Amino acid sequence: MVEVPSLRAPNLLHWSLSRFGYALVPEDHVPDRLFFVKLMQGHPTHHLSTCEAQSNFWFAHLSFRDRLRADSSLAKEYAALKWQLSREHRNDRAAYTRAKETFISAVLAR
Repeated sequence: MVEVPSLRAPNLLHWSLSRFGYALVPEDHVPDRLFFVKLMQGHPTHHLSTCEAQSNFWFAHLSFRDRLRADSSLAKEYAALKWQLSREHRNDRAAYTRAKETFISAVLAR
């Protein structure tokens, strides 16, 4: 996740990141973020979320990160879930992301 000054100029942000091989994913409809992917030989190798500091997306993701850092067993549980889901949804990034939502929401609700 990268904090940017504004998401209001996606073309400028896209241009800046395209120099490093990242392409904007236009069909991504997550509020408060722009999502980029880097492809190598037609396969995604890197995913990058950009968001404004102090946005809902920013607060939620930093809070989730901090909870994983504070609880190693929770971090291991999340890692195992991601591994399982990456096998189940190998070719469907959107389904993989949706499948993690229940776990993430539960952690953030604590």
